[in-house]
Amino acid sequence: MKGRAEDYSQKYKDRKNFNDWFVNIFWFQNKWKVFAVAVIIVIVGFLLIDALRQVNYDTSIVIAARNNIDDDALGEIDSLLTTVVPDIDGNGKVEIEYVILYMGDNDLGMSNQERIWLCMTDSQYALYLMDESCSDLYCEPSLEYFDKIETFGFAADETNECRVSMAESAIMERAGLESLYASILDHSSVTEKEEDIATTEAAVAILDTLLKAE
Repeated sequence: MKGRAEDYSQKYKDRKNFNDWFVNIFWFQNKWKVFAVAVIIVIVGFLLIDALRQVNYDTSIVIAARNNIDDDALGEIDSLLTTVVPDIDGNGKVEIEYVILYMGDNDLGMSNQERIWLCMTDSQYALYLMDESCSDLYCEPSLEYFDKIETFGFAADETNECRVSMAESAIMERAGLESLYASILDHSSVTEKEEDIATTEAAVAILDTLLKAE
């Protein structure tokens, strides 16, 4: 019994000594360092989670209209287009971003009117699908924003050389988007960057596929 009591007493002293050392020496001298390391770990964790959630798109399509466009209407279109767009970023899968801009007269519409101008200055956006009112405004040939659609091998709309009507596209009709017009903004003609060339080529492939799809 005495031996056991002595062992217990020694363990208690060791534990007490450790607690005293941890609280009075280690924690007192290093608590701010511990806090700093904890904060860094939390920040790195959040950044890692955000990076894992982030989607890398191979190309983007801007859709601008004064009426609401349902995301579900793009299901068949996306399934088709992912078969013709190359894996530009080389991650083993094809992802297409659809930037849907409601262009009505409310606050959201006004905000999106500014946003579409920002898209037009960004080389990752080459293909634009717009309703007639938006196309008339942003694709006016005298503005020289969008390229002549014949440059890419498509027959231009009779009223505007910078757009082609999607009225004859069966897949666009099934999606309720046959009233839109397509235009291409080729940044690569100015930048000559490989990624911009790939973006323009993807835009041409998408438009050609949409127009020919049954």
